[in-house]
Amino acid sequence: MSLKSGLILIVTFFMFEVSAKGFQKIKIPNAVCGNGGSYSVFFKKRDSKKLAVEFMGGGACWSAATCYGPNLRAWFHQLPKLVTKASLAASGTKEETPFYDHSVLYIPYCTGDVFAGRHTAKYGLGIKAHHKGYSNTKYIFDHLIKRGHIKAESIKDLALFGASAGAIGAMIHGQEINKRFPSAIKKTLIADSPGLHWGNEFWNKFTPKMLNDIVYAMTQVNMTIDTHDGFLAELLPEICSLYGDFNIGFLQGSKDIVMTLLFGNINTSDHENLIYSERGLFGVTQRIRNCKAWVPKTHMHTFLLTNKSGKMKAGKKTAIEFSKEIYQGNMITNYR
Repeated sequence: MSLKSGLILIVTFFMFEVSAKGFQKIKIPNAVCGNGGSYSVFFKKRDSKKLAVEFMGGGACWSAATCYGPNLRAWFHQLPKLVTKASLAASGTKEETPFYDHSVLYIPYCTGDVFAGRHTAKYGLGIKAHHKGYSNTKYIFDHLIKRGHIKAESIKDLALFGASAGAIGAMIHGQEINKRFPSAIKKTLIADSPGLHWGNEFWNKFTPKMLNDIVYAMTQVNMTIDTHDGFLAELLPEICSLYGDFNIGFLQGSKDIVMTLLFGNINTSDHENLIYSERGLFGVTQRIRNCKAWVPKTHMHTFLLTNKSGKMKAGKKTAIEFSKEIYQGNMITNYR
């Protein structure tokens, strides 16, 4: 990918950046961004019994060129302010989100490791990359609960959301987060465009340490992956079983351009064939009680981060309507 296209990718992540009215920026001790800088989250208190945890999305990187340029694939610096208009939970209207009255914890993504990293890489010429997304997430909840920003015992309604890399983050951290809130009764997880239908060459780009981190993180949620096979969707019954008390919704474009040609090492037609197959996301979730899928025929990547894309339809349901169905527990059918 060229510098120009890399910058377009980064700008796309931040094109809706506006002031985060009502959100508190909280620095997390011991947590770091990829460049070694300090790390902060954003928190807005609404209903004290409802908490929506949102993992920010945005690419991945595995080398000096992909982390720092010129072949940029991820944001590697502290988030200057909250991307409210590109956030499902923070948007705050009934029309745009099922979580309009929840307290919101927005978890920025600046480590290039799909929230799975636990190491610092040395990419040559003295260049370091702190892939600490997995470690950071533990520090976040340790700090916020200890300091009383979030009163764990008060949370009755726990919602997890992420788009793109953030969807992976929500999936791999959901169980640990769930353990922090033992009083939660209503539980929801919405994963917008996690991929999971990659080519067999997908894993080759990552360093051995990054691969080890990803394998470890996936194993913690019952997804035992084969690093010679990028087709992970057939493992979903394991994760849906682990999250048996959650209502889970997956949104995924059948020809998602980002999860195919940009990152996934698979062409769009093969991706579509996989996703609609019996072993793919659409087929597998048809047979699982607490997991459902919304899969339109499109090249688009992510749907719930803007009101316009949220109105795209699969079957007769918009992405927003589907997310509300999942939150309400209407686990009836899949849409395509």
